[in-house]
Amino acid sequence: MRLSECPVRAAIDVIDGKWKPIIVNALKPGTLRFGQLRRHAPEATRKVLTEQLRELEKDQIITRKVRAEMGASGICAHPLRADSRTGSDTNGKVGQEA
Repeated sequence: MRLSECPVRAAIDVIDGKWKPIIVNALKPGTLRFGQLRRHAPEATRKVLTEQLRELEKDQIITRKVRAEMGASGICAHPLRADSRTGSDTNGKVGQEA
């Protein structure tokens, strides 16, 4: 198997970044507002955290929902779906097809 075909490599490419694993882990229990999420990575600048959140949203790892009250936004975990790229099912079990 070539490295480019490895499902683990695909997963690493998606969560590659200093703060992405911390973000994903912090969101496992559920929705967090941006300020709450910043407490999990206090050393990360607002700019870097925002950039990494946007990349995770683009890769469909998380979703962002804007709440009507006071324009507050929340960030919630989006389950990974099974596909040939990651080999992960909706429970996050790597190497098993759904």
